[in-house]
Amino acid sequence: MTGAPKLVVSFPESLSNIRQEELDALVDDDHPFLNYGFLQALEQSDCVCRTTGWQPHHFALRTESGDLVAFAPFYLKYHSYGEYVFDWSWAEAYAKHGLDYYPKLVSSIPFTPTTSSRLLLDSELGIDTACYELFRQAVEQHCAKQQLSSAHVLFPSQTEDARVLYQGWMKREGVQYHWFNKAYADFDDFLSSLNANKRKNIRKERKRLLSEGLQYYWRSALELSQLERECFFSCYKRTYNVRGQMPYLNETFFDLIFKRLGEQCLLLFANDGAGRPIASALYLQGKNTLYGRYWGALEDVPCLHFELCYYAGIERCIELGLNRFDAGAQGEHKLLRGFEPVATQSFHYIRHPEFRGAIDQFLSSEREYIEQYREDAKSWLPYKLHA
Repeated sequence: MTGAPKLVVSFPESLSNIRQEELDALVDDDHPFLNYGFLQALEQSDCVCRTTGWQPHHFALRTESGDLVAFAPFYLKYHSYGEYVFDWSWAEAYAKHGLDYYPKLVSSIPFTPTTSSRLLLDSELGIDTACYELFRQAVEQHCAKQQLSSAHVLFPSQTEDARVLYQGWMKREGVQYHWFNKAYADFDDFLSSLNANKRKNIRKERKRLLSEGLQYYWRSALELSQLERECFFSCYKRTYNVRGQMPYLNETFFDLIFKRLGEQCLLLFANDGAGRPIASALYLQGKNTLYGRYWGALEDVPCLHFELCYYAGIERCIELGLNRFDAGAQGEHKLLRGFEPVATQSFHYIRHPEFRGAIDQFLSSEREYIEQYREDAKSWLPYKLHA
């Protein structure tokens, strides 16, 4: 490309090698998880490090003068936890043949299965295609140089030019459930779009909680008292502890994002009849999208999860005029509450030619199932059109 600047590739092992202002300048304001403050909080809290199996290994592209023109969050992974694109069977197949699947190179937001751009670009330079080719080639060459089995880009945006960016890589499809705001006036207006049975069930669930004297209130992260901070983290930990697991994120991480994300970070609390907080949920708010992420309860209250993680989020979107509500991965029960099936994708580069062929066959078969499931799921939606 005539006149294009010469570009220099690197794989920095910490965000400390990148300035906040230069990274945030590349980030779409609808995706708070890509903010420097969020990604750096993961590193500074040691939630992502060699010990946890998430070793930062980012992709950076700079001009000769040092200007950052492209960035992608990458991690050397020593397991497959916290990714939400499941490749355990691939690792097992490698092991059976005496080969190492780990470490692998993964581009994602750790522990966060939300769709957004993975390769962040300075589009004003008009070098998108050149960056795409450099990115793909650099990642493939880096895998060979470091003897990594594979590279994986998880939950990239559907708007990225995948045909160029991931040329020759294998595509994997998935399904999530998102709620879309169809210019509803209020929650009752949303309910009026549902068929009678589903509308009745939702009202019954909400009425049951109110009859138990539960009260709800929102706080921005900047408004939190120490008691509310402690309550949230206790709730979050219990979600994992009751299953005999350790939480992925620690209290230091949450303290950091509360300070850095400020008004973008919202918490919803539920108090019992005595005014004692018993549950909470954390949301992040983008320009057009509300993201529901972490929740927990100190007591097991039927339907409380639906209220804090679904219905209150829907109300919030309607109140603020947000277009979309991403309440997290999985959960077919979202369908019956108005969340629609949407396609997700990931791209995979496998160095070993024989395994690449076998995995490609598996993904082809899986893709047919996923596409059929997504179509079937649309028929289960509770909207009157589907009644």
